[in-house]
Amino acid sequence: MASSSCWRMAGMEAPLLSLDSIEWRQVSVPSTSTYTANNDNSIVKDFASSITVGNPPSYFIWKISRSQGNVLEIVRICSHKDTSTNGLRLVFPEALFPFACICKLDETKYASGDCLVLYTLTISGVAYLIRLRSNLDYGTSSLVPASEVLEYNTQVHPHSGATTAVAASEGCLLIGRSDGSISCFQLDILDPSTPVFVSELRDDPGFGRLWGILSRSPNLAAVVDLVVSEVQQRKLLFVLHSDGSFRVWDLLSRSKIFGHAMTVPASTGAFIRLWTGEVNIVTGVIPLALLHGQNLDVATETIYLYGLRLNVREKTPLSLEPSSRRISLGEAGPIDVKLTSDKVLILKEDGLIMQELNSDDSTEGLAHYYTLQENLVADLLFQSSEHSSDDLLWLAYSAFYSEKRLSILKSAKELQV
Repeated sequence: MASSSCWRMAGMEAPLLSLDSIEWRQVSVPSTSTYTANNDNSIVKDFASSITVGNPPSYFIWKISRSQGNVLEIVRICSHKDTSTNGLRLVFPEALFPFACICKLDETKYASGDCLVLYTLTISGVAYLIRLRSNLDYGTSSLVPASEVLEYNTQVHPHSGATTAVAASEGCLLIGRSDGSISCFQLDILDPSTPVFVSELRDDPGFGRLWGILSRSPNLAAVVDLVVSEVQQRKLLFVLHSDGSFRVWDLLSRSKIFGHAMTVPASTGAFIRLWTGEVNIVTGVIPLALLHGQNLDVATETIYLYGLRLNVREKTPLSLEPSSRRISLGEAGPIDVKLTSDKVLILKEDGLIMQELNSDDSTEGLAHYYTLQENLVADLLFQSSEHSSDDLLWLAYSAFYSEKRLSILKSAKELQV
């Protein structure tokens, strides 16, 4: 879509809740680590994400804001309860890297019913695993109990690159670096003194990797994005490097199962973000979205859509299908992107774009555009120009926490019924 003229108006947005209705609790996270502080606050950026837990579902939405880099805010929304929304502010000793992840653990292993853990990392490299209380209720305490916090200083292991990307899965914190390396820290699974507590994803298997020796190829470009996704009961790590190298790793075997050099013909830019969706059970294709930035007279950003096909019982487990779609975003890039097996949703400052992945439209395609209902709604949704991107992050995950719940795209009148 080269311009908004390719967008078909499909509906209007309306707010689901007011931030004023949230009951906030604030607790500090204790720390016993000794580390060299990082004073480079340029690392701190806006970040948000979400998870759906249980049936009937509860939605956990969290964010880090550039203005308060050492504070992580978590909101719990219960769709089946007509009560006030709980919010938790976790205050860390220093600013956080723009990453946090909440994972759901096996409920049968925890009698208390608190089966959520939070992974995050400070800009100085101290990793935290915090066992969250499902109702986010810490009573009158001003501290998270030390027994519910596990911290580990990743600086104690030798590496030659700065942290550029972080991801997490249950029991595993993954750190990508500027030298192209990816380290895996098995938090809450192994004792830190165990030789394989930390390992590196490398092309060459052997004793070096098993014993945590961080030797690496000098040809690897910086890691720019990491995404963990479960595909057919296998946890896969999708990695994007600054030179366009795209790799997929099996986290159980720590082996690379796919590699490809992503390119855009006649382009001087680079791929800078990566998103994955759920596998289509009919076609066996995992949808991918890559954000490409191009610095011309005016910076422009474009999303390219790909499909990664599962090849069952074949020697090559994955194969990349050529890009069949591109979505031109112009100067204003996306706040966030979500992929399902058959749709892509792109949140921008002025609205939500939704496009079918399996339609017969042309390469650019025809997208459905959900705009604002009126200026008043725009203010409530923090989408007018006077609001900061910090507020927009809340909207991003209010809109995306469940694409299947399309009631968010209904009119305000329908939402009030």
